[in-house]
Amino acid sequence: MMAQKDDTEKPDFEALYGADERNLNQQTQKELGITNIVLAKTLKDGLESEKSIIIKVKGAINPESLRNGYEIVATSGIIVTDRKGKQHYGDGETVIEYKVPNDELRQIARKDAHAQRGHYPADKHEHSGFLKIIPQLTTEDRELIAKATEKVIDAISGKHRATIKSRG
Repeated sequence: MMAQKDDTEKPDFEALYGADERNLNQQTQKELGITNIVLAKTLKDGLESEKSIIIKVKGAINPESLRNGYEIVATSGIIVTDRKGKQHYGDGETVIEYKVPNDELRQIARKDAHAQRGHYPADKHEHSGFLKIIPQLTTEDRELIAKATEKVIDAISGKHRATIKSRG
């Protein structure tokens, strides 16, 4: 059997932040420096995020022969300069880094942006209170209900009378 939760130590959040739980969350976030501007900048960073891909290739590579966005991180081997000042790359390995869009993080950021703007249905609906229905019946409605009720009573009592007569 599970032990019951003890709420006696709980601070009076309503006195601190008002009756609405959202006030508590907003106040706490403000105290931590999380503002709408900070959230928007973080969201934008997420939508523009990139990840680094690092590859290692055999041989030395001339940095001028690389496409835009590719960068040599490290090389091994020998680079020899001849008498004319031209560099020749010898054996070794080259580590190259380039960036690609981080689709996974961008997808998560996109979902967060839609959720913040309320584009998704609520996960949970809570209803509290009660509903009192007061029928608004016209005089004609009341007469029809009375006639229908009389017919039902007559039908039931007629069957009952028939049952009593057949036994008697």
